[in-house]
Amino acid sequence: MILDRLHYELTNTYIRRESLFVIADESALSSRRRRSRRNRSRFRKKQESEDSQTVFIGRHNGDSQTPLDTLIFTTTANFVFTPDARESDLVEVIYYPVEDRETGEIVLRRREYKMPVGDVDVEREDCTAELHCTDFVVYRGIRGIGFRYYTDDRFGDRFDQDEWDSTSARDEEQYNRVPRAVEITLVLESSAGTDLLFRTIVAVPAGFATGRK
Repeated sequence: MILDRLHYELTNTYIRRESLFVIADESALSSRRRRSRRNRSRFRKKQESEDSQTVFIGRHNGDSQTPLDTLIFTTTANFVFTPDARESDLVEVIYYPVEDRETGEIVLRRREYKMPVGDVDVEREDCTAELHCTDFVVYRGIRGIGFRYYTDDRFGDRFDQDEWDSTSARDEEQYNRVPRAVEITLVLESSAGTDLLFRTIVAVPAGFATGRK
C-alpha cells in the first residue's frame, strides 16, 4: 500500500547536518556492511558539498474534500544494493497527483532523484538519467491526496499547517526544519461511487531534532 511506503520514507526524513542514526558499535557490523556504510557516508558528504539541497516542501491544492497536494522531501530511505555503488542512501522524493492524459483519471506519481536537487517544479521535463531520476505512477484512480503538518510537542487533534517550506527564510517556524508529524489523507472512489477516506499520522523523528524550543 502506498501509505506504508510514505510512512517508511517520512520516518527517514533528512535535513542537511541533521544526524538521525547512530551506530553504537560499528565493529559489530560485518566488513561488507562497514564498507558499504563508509561508501554511502562518503558519497553523502560529496552530495552535500555540491549544489544539492535537502528540502521538505508541502504544497496545498484542491479543496478540503478532494485535496490534490504535492509533497517534496529528502529521505535516507534509498535502498543501495551493492556495497560499491556510487550512491548514498540519500534521495529526494516527490509525490504529486496529476491527470492522466489518456484516461482522464487522477493518478499519484512518485519522482525520485538519487542526487537531491531541491526541485520544486514537478512539471519540468527534467527527469533525466543525468540527474539519476525516475518518475512513475504509484496509484491510479485516486480522488485526492492531502498532507497536513504538526509542529507541537504533543500529538493532538489539530494539524493546522496545510503547507510547509523548509527553504523559506521568511518563516522561522519552518525554515530548515521539518514537521514533527504528517497527517496523510488518501481519497479513493468506491464501486458505489462514494468517497473512501484512508487517513494515517506519521511521526517524523527529524522534526524533534531541529532545534525547536
